[in-house]
Amino acid sequence: MGDAEGRVESGERDPAAPLVVTWGGSLACAMAGWLLGWSGLRVVRVEPPGEPSATDLRRRPPLLADGTSAWHRHLCRHAVPADAATVLAGPPPDVVLVDDGSPAQDWPDGTVVVRVSSFGPGPYEGWRSSELALWALGGYLAFTGAPDREPLWLSGGQAGLHAGAQAAFAALAALHGRDHGVAGHGGGAGLAAGGGQHVVVSELASVLAAHVWLVSSWASCGQVLGRVPQDLIRAADGLCYVMRISPNDNLFVLIDRPDLAAEDLAGDVVRWNQNLERIFTAVAEWAATRTVAEIVELGQLLRVAVTPVRTTADLAVDEQLDARRWWQRDGATDLRLPGPPARIVPADHTGADPDRTDTDVDRTGTDVRARPAGGDGERRRPLPGATGPLQGVRVVEVTNNWAGPLAGRMLADLGADVIKVEWASRPATRVLFWAGPYQDREPSGHERSLYFSELNRNKRDVVLDLSDPVGRDTFLRLIADADVFIENMSARVMPNLGLDWPVLQSVNPRLVMLSMSGYGATGPHRDWVAYGANIETTSGLTSVTGYRDGVLSRTTLFYADPISGLLGATAILGALRRRDRRGRGEWIDLSLNEAGALFVAGALLEEAATGRTPGPCGNDDERFAPHGVYRCAGTDSWVAIAAQDDGDWLRLAEAAGLAELAADPSLRTLEGRLARRRQLDERLSAWTAGLGQYDVARRLQAVGVSAAPVLANWQILTDPHIHASGFYQPVSHPEVGVNPTSSWPWAFGATPATIRRHAPLFGQDNRQVLGELGLSEAEIDALYATGVTADQPQVG
Repeated sequence: MGDAEGRVESGERDPAAPLVVTWGGSLACAMAGWLLGWSGLRVVRVEPPGEPSATDLRRRPPLLADGTSAWHRHLCRHAVPADAATVLAGPPPDVVLVDDGSPAQDWPDGTVVVRVSSFGPGPYEGWRSSELALWALGGYLAFTGAPDREPLWLSGGQAGLHAGAQAAFAALAALHGRDHGVAGHGGGAGLAAGGGQHVVVSELASVLAAHVWLVSSWASCGQVLGRVPQDLIRAADGLCYVMRISPNDNLFVLIDRPDLAAEDLAGDVVRWNQNLERIFTAVAEWAATRTVAEIVELGQLLRVAVTPVRTTADLAVDEQLDARRWWQRDGATDLRLPGPPARIVPADHTGADPDRTDTDVDRTGTDVRARPAGGDGERRRPLPGATGPLQGVRVVEVTNNWAGPLAGRMLADLGADVIKVEWASRPATRVLFWAGPYQDREPSGHERSLYFSELNRNKRDVVLDLSDPVGRDTFLRLIADADVFIENMSARVMPNLGLDWPVLQSVNPRLVMLSMSGYGATGPHRDWVAYGANIETTSGLTSVTGYRDGVLSRTTLFYADPISGLLGATAILGALRRRDRRGRGEWIDLSLNEAGALFVAGALLEEAATGRTPGPCGNDDERFAPHGVYRCAGTDSWVAIAAQDDGDWLRLAEAAGLAELAADPSLRTLEGRLARRRQLDERLSAWTAGLGQYDVARRLQAVGVSAAPVLANWQILTDPHIHASGFYQPVSHPEVGVNPTSSWPWAFGATPATIRRHAPLFGQDNRQVLGELGLSEAEIDALYATGVTADQPQVG
């Protein structure tokens, strides 16, 4: 990669920045610390005393020649090591990150304490956790893999990465509330400037929060989400993926099938889905004699979302990552490290700086605590019912699909005033999972999508035609009084509308703008069309997800979307802190591909540290054995089991009636069990086959072995722990009635999140929002008359 790589050097950070102490050995704490360090905060890491446990980050493979963990080099690159006595004797920290294994400690009132808990409060609070168990309970495991084989996990510490990112977001939000004197719950004095609070983040809830239709698909639509056959396309020299659920007539141009185009199969999503097998059989036949590069080049020219399946070796020499200088180097070991999820461009820059790979921004050192949250005027009044720490922040979003709306919703849940801008000819993703088992879209189909409802609660909605000069000018008036603008169009849309970063920051120099596109705003692939499913293939995730015989699998969802929405929301809060210090906003150029690759860090680090290109590992984990998913009594019923040390193995063998194996001295070491793990899997499968999945999990948890049922979407709401946690809350909507909706994985002690209103009807807040801009009723009527605004979509 040479000069195309960024280099991470150790050094002091801004001494005026908030001080963060990470006091836990978990992957989640380290991930949170890394993101907070990337956001410009000072991070000190206190390692747990004594010999690291098998789950401690310091022992997580791959290990380098000096015995240190590549993961530790990656996630602790911003952290300064310190012993507990030094930290306790020093100045009080602004943020402390702890986990279930951290020692109890009292902290000053001004400190924000974020505790990452495996399960959070509820029946499973005392259960033995593992990455596999959290993934089993969190919904993804059940529908990844082939229908006729065992379900598959995503390796690489996914639950910890999600929880760590959620913890970083929560910490930044709590700091914002503290530093702006946001009133605590009940609207009283609450948090004065400088007042901290306690926040609990659940790893399990963090995984559940990475879904959008997990529960509504069953509870509101009566659909079981099962595993599906592999849908990758085999070319002459490899695999690629073509987005399947989005109708596109150009696909028939690509494969030279005018006969299929003549049937108007892309004219209606129902007709498209009814003919999906026939369409993609034709695609597979056409692709079989062509190279992946040829297919991708032709497809992207036609704006067809087709992407290659890339390995970690491919990513090491990827021209897009090269152009964006994504890869970084550890200054001490020269290890190649994954880069950040976004590039930061301050307001005094007019475009993406090719040399800027981190938050290397100037800071004035000015303390602005208790400064008004938005603009330069008086603090905005909190929204009715809002109790979160982001009260007073105003956000404008032009978003569709999943990642962009999720970033806005996270801010809205914590009290921000989020105004969603739609236009009549292109309503924002008001499709998919219409209420009811028949998926009826009429009447008012655009109001019946549970997908839209899940992602857009707590927001106001205004309709503006941004291609019309009057609509554009009206939009700029919205931007002039906003703190944040979020858009997740393809990289060329906002510039083509004349609404790119240089224009918006000239209107509002304090604006923080988040742009979210598939591959970022620069580089040779900036204009590639991609959805979250495509990003799984180009970020390396698909290449390491599959069975040990090499058969690959996708998650069948759009996994990069929730990752990118979460990281985008976190980046916004970091940018707001810097804005408050420097007086200038920033442009956050977030690439879904780069954000997704961060969650493939384990495989990327293995490639960098060992030179080996990892492939699919089934449900194996080289740190533990037995470790897998085992069939239970019932239809497609499974249990996840992870023996995480030698003692776990002995207790597991006893509980499963495997006395002769427990007595075998060759199985009393990890190496011995790894050598015979297929035999152990067979014996455990024979034991679990006649038992219920909950029965197995409870028996093993009773003796301290991590186990959990693999929950399908129809089981999520009735699981005792998930139900008791209150993660799913009922929301009443005027078109579709009362439906359960996911909430959030964080519990703020003083400024809790709230669901204040259902997702907006189309144009529901037109007159209110436009009136707040100073438009008279007559002027608003004129916007309706000219089609600049509307109350109903104008689509064919």
